[in-house]
Amino acid sequence: MRAIRKINNNVAVCVDGSGRELIAFGKGIGFREMPYELDLSAIDRTFYDISEQYQPMFSEISAPLIELAAQIIDRAKAELPYELNPNINITLADHISFCLERLEKGIRIRMPLAYDMAIAYPLEMQLARQTLERVRLATGVALPEEELSGVAMAFINARLDDKPDTSAEAAVDAAAALRDVTGLIEKTMKLSIDRSSFNYARFATHFQYLVERINSGGQMASENVSLAPSLREEIPAVADCVEAIAGYFQTRWSSPVNEEEKMYLILHVNRICQKQGL
Repeated sequence: MRAIRKINNNVAVCVDGSGRELIAFGKGIGFREMPYELDLSAIDRTFYDISEQYQPMFSEISAPLIELAAQIIDRAKAELPYELNPNINITLADHISFCLERLEKGIRIRMPLAYDMAIAYPLEMQLARQTLERVRLATGVALPEEELSGVAMAFINARLDDKPDTSAEAAVDAAAALRDVTGLIEKTMKLSIDRSSFNYARFATHFQYLVERINSGGQMASENVSLAPSLREEIPAVADCVEAIAGYFQTRWSSPVNEEEKMYLILHVNRICQKQGL
């Protein structure tokens, strides 16, 4: 095994004996000068076929949380009747991290599709419930059941074969909406978004949830919408940007974006802006 690029002191991009690139975890393996021959005994876990845009997230999310997500994925692979995109190892860890972040801020969000998803995707919802329990045991934090459908969507979106059918019209609308809203954020916040970055991929994924809820005629509801005014006061520029996005949805689809959705968008747009150094 040859370590070729450092991600952080304990994570490195490596090449195995077959010439395949992978991400390797191991105490201190990224500390040495690259490249070098890495003893296999120093490796705790490997991740193959991770897209380059997702690789930096291995240094942004805590190692224990990445390991927890990997253990959950290992079990999911044994239970699901389809293959999962390898990137789910990091996207699920990121999703759990964001759930914990929202809960720490006192923001609880109830997804309107939970009942429908329990009927349409019982296995994925079961895995989501197991995930929340694993998070509780590992961190001592009990994520609310409102998070179930979001975790289940992480599995559904990572499905490699026979993905759920969506109408061509809806798919075009989602792509067009993402392109338009991205441009709107850049114009409003006066920044250039790196569309190849993980942060943008993360935003695009959560934006897809919003489009799906609009297409289904439902929107999320939150028990803590009262937090919205303080969030707007804390980051007014981002809040104004989200109002412009809401205006876009109203004009484009005649679909209002309620206060709960706006609060959720504020969190995600603010994440992009923070990563751009604003």
